[in-house]
Amino acid sequence: MAKPAHPTACNPDVCDLARKFCMLGVMDDDLADLFEVDPATIADWISNFPDFAAALKQGREIADATAAERLFQRAIGFSHEVEKVVQSGGKP
Repeated sequence: MAKPAHPTACNPDVCDLARKFCMLGVMDDDLADLFEVDPATIADWISNFPDFAAALKQGREIADATAAERLFQRAIGFSHEVEKVVQSGGKP
């Protein structure tokens, strides 16, 4: 099935879904696949629908902040207590 070239409507449901997908790290081409539109349509929506562009920006900022936080935690190290349970003679 051919993808529509440029759908005219970009409704709030699409914006919310796009924001959530961007929080997961998807790129514009991935969004085009998910919405079953041509990648040029995504670029068009970004240019012509400020709510859509803002939703993408917000989702990507959250994804970037999460990645940065996790990288920082990994870089500085972290510790947590672990209790190891072993069996001896059939009893813990």
